[in-house]
Amino acid sequence: MRYSLSNGRNYWNTQSFYQNDGMSARPSQARSIIKNHVDRDVASTVYQRLYNKSTAKGFLNQHGASSLMLDAFNHWYQKGKDYDIQPDKYWWHSLLQKVDNHLLQFATNGKTGFSYAAASHVIEIINKLYKEYGDGLKDKIEEYNEALQNGKPAPDEEFEKKLDSASNSAKNRIRKDLDNMEKNSNTAGKGNDAVSIEMIDMLIDPRLSKLINIKQTGIKEFLKTTIDRATESISGKAIIIEESIFDSENIDDLINIENFAHVALYDDLTTRTKKYNVSFDVYIDDSGSMDSRFYLGDIPVVYRNLARMLAFKLLDMQLLRDCYLFSHNDTLTKIKHEHLFSAHIGGGTDIAQCVYNAQKTGRPAIIVTDGWDRIPKDCYYKDCFILILDCITADISFKKFAENKQILFYDGEFSEAVIADEQYGNGRKCIQPAKSLRTEAA
Repeated sequence: MRYSLSNGRNYWNTQSFYQNDGMSARPSQARSIIKNHVDRDVASTVYQRLYNKSTAKGFLNQHGASSLMLDAFNHWYQKGKDYDIQPDKYWWHSLLQKVDNHLLQFATNGKTGFSYAAASHVIEIINKLYKEYGDGLKDKIEEYNEALQNGKPAPDEEFEKKLDSASNSAKNRIRKDLDNMEKNSNTAGKGNDAVSIEMIDMLIDPRLSKLINIKQTGIKEFLKTTIDRATESISGKAIIIEESIFDSENIDDLINIENFAHVALYDDLTTRTKKYNVSFDVYIDDSGSMDSRFYLGDIPVVYRNLARMLAFKLLDMQLLRDCYLFSHNDTLTKIKHEHLFSAHIGGGTDIAQCVYNAQKTGRPAIIVTDGWDRIPKDCYYKDCFILILDCITADISFKKFAENKQILFYDGEFSEAVIADEQYGNGRKCIQPAKSLRTEAA
């Protein structure tokens, strides 16, 4: 789906399944073998996204694409299934049984996002077989189905082996995806609406998974410090709730302490968590220079992905309102949350448009940028926090933000912003990380 900007530029989503977001017709379950009703919005979202990602559309259409995809979803979503298996769909029921696992079902039942993720791997089995056999898959399935109807062994042992192998691979991938989703987010995908599906598509994005797998101390410290400092800079307060381990209502949080959406602080037999009485709009610099990278430990991290990781965590903590991308003048664009890791505009850098928009909306804001810009003298907003990634200096036009402790530098380590003399003299001032001045003094 292409998004038109006010100056005629576009940003686009590399995931083509967004192109049909506007469809409103309810997909048919006429040829489904699982007849449980699916909410209209959920059914449309499942069908649109699975169908547009499929590489076997011709085969799927022959067997009723929407019916197959809603079966794949319902297989994982419904605890009690209303079956109506027609003779021509014995092969399909057999495939669903091959990939079935009651423990995985326990994790997916009633959760639209998790069920969608599992269903995508079921459809991937068909994609793999179609890649192997092409249009000949139709004949292979008909032969296999006829054997099942007549209670006979599969006529093509090699085909059945490939079907079994693909099914086992799908089962393992479902298990791995569910495990990663539980680790990456406390809430995403566990609702019963279409939004949970959109969140899951973002959550299983490989760029997010790569960031999650960075040494936990590094990424957690980045998120915790940024959110705490942004909150403090706009006079918001984080309330620390402390309780005995024996009084904690959510025992799962104690068992899975390392999977908290934010960094949980705890010692001995006491749990301590933070609740924030503030929410933010996030403005992400998407200029060309944000493709640069620095290292967290020995892992290279692209600036733009780290910025989006911050927005994702704010969303998971229910602290995110709106999310914007920006580059040069007049490119400020609000994006859907599910487009967080796939939307892109590119271009230069104009931070002022973010400050002015935050001032106009009257909401707290976090701007994540590499800082290569200058702003007009009147460009200031007291509830705007600026995080500058891997930059050794910022223009003196940001002076008021620095004086009010609304700027923080990050290059793998955090540093306060201070006003200093430019490195090459000329009597000019600039904004620098305090740690760089300490290094020079040493």
